[in-house]
Amino acid sequence: GRSIPSPVENHRPHQVLPALNPYSSSRDLRLLLDLLATKAGTGIALRCLAGLETDLADSWAPTGVQLETEEGTLVIYWKDPIVMSYMPSCVVKVHYGVEVEIPGYKTQTRIISHEEVRFMKQTWRANNPSAVELGADDDFIYHEHFSGFSVLYPCTVQVWTIVNGQLVSSAERRILGTELFHDGLHTGSSHDGL
Repeated sequence: GRSIPSPVENHRPHQVLPALNPYSSSRDLRLLLDLLATKAGTGIALRCLAGLETDLADSWAPTGVQLETEEGTLVIYWKDPIVMSYMPSCVVKVHYGVEVEIPGYKTQTRIISHEEVRFMKQTWRANNPSAVELGADDDFIYHEHFSGFSVLYPCTVQVWTIVNGQLVSSAERRILGTELFHDGLHTGSSHDGL
């Protein structure tokens, strides 16, 4: 017959490669970030960690940022950061900041609540089940309209992820003036003035 092997005595896994995440590789940093999160909130601790670890910042950046124009209105589309697919929305309070800037001319900024937009989508589905197909819940696309902007003028579009009141990461698109787009990604640490 078959027998169940007995466990190896004193077997402990050992790490072959060094940890990439500063939070897990440094006990001191882990203690400081845990104290910061306890005293000032998880948002500021995530912001600090995103400034130290680019992979973490990338996982909190809004994804799929797209730009379109409709009769003098610039429409910006984006999706949740990758990390939101692994985390229940009740764990953190997420907002998105959207800013469109024409250097030297004008800037418009909007703040969008992740929770409110999701609630409106669920309400619409419940009240109008056959009126429109909104897609799967995990494939939700946010959008925001900015009037008075044209792709004829160079401008910068940033979509920020704000976690518990702190800017953690952002994605950026630049319009060079002739509908040419340039992608960029910035962590929260480069936006200290915000």
